[in-house]
Amino acid sequence: MTARRRLDWRVVGVTEDRKIEFQVTNRSMLTLPCLSLGVRAPGLEGGVWLPVGGIGPGTTKIVTFDCCSKFAEPADAEVFSLEDPEPESRDEYWEFRTLSPSP
Repeated sequence: MTARRRLDWRVVGVTEDRKIEFQVTNRSMLTLPCLSLGVRAPGLEGGVWLPVGGIGPGTTKIVTFDCCSKFAEPADAEVFSLEDPEPESRDEYWEFRTLSPSP
């Protein structure tokens, strides 16, 4: 299983300033800088790069991120996991740009 698949996440709410709150647990041996996710809402389909660089192996944190507030209501957004990339599409996933092994 890849390091990105060992990052467990779920949406836990929306803040007053219209950011989406995620609970993220790192079950990997690596600390990834970010996690590429898909997002869709009425009139919107795209992706976001959730900053998870501060979540080391074995830890859980809440990450707050503005995924779509300029284009759609965050409460109406569906955030979803993306498929694992193929070798030719790895450059489209931010988590593969810089990997940090854990001490």
